[in-house]
Amino acid sequence: MFGCIKSPIIRQYAVVILVNVSIFSTGMNLVWSSPMLVKLGNETETSLSHVINENEGSWIVSVEFIFAFIFNAIVALLLDSIGRKYCVVMGCVPKIIGVTIYILATEVWMLIVARLMFGLSDSFILMSVPVYTSEIATVSYSNVFS
Repeated sequence: MFGCIKSPIIRQYAVVILVNVSIFSTGMNLVWSSPMLVKLGNETETSLSHVINENEGSWIVSVEFIFAFIFNAIVALLLDSIGRKYCVVMGCVPKIIGVTIYILATEVWMLIVARLMFGLSDSFILMSVPVYTSEIATVSYSNVFS
């Protein structure tokens, strides 16, 4: 993919920037629930079949963190068995599924499933990107990327 870039340092910077875009999108997803709960709780602005109540809103917010906490141990084992690069790639798949469910969501359970997908993605991304970034860096630039 980066074969046209001749300098190994520029290639490392390009890979690190590209991989860290997933960290940026993880941060955007973590704050998604704050403005959206207000919109989903408003009768005129909700895209769901009904206005969410407080209990449904709390599940929409918390299920991502609960699932990510549970899945961290599995991702830690996968980092060593399949490798860091493949874990970064695998972390993007549930993110794409979650975004697709967000777009198509008409019920609360669909948002909860999407948040589960993002919890899975967050586990992969937040555990594998820092390790992968530090491993691809040359010794002289390892402090820059860490």
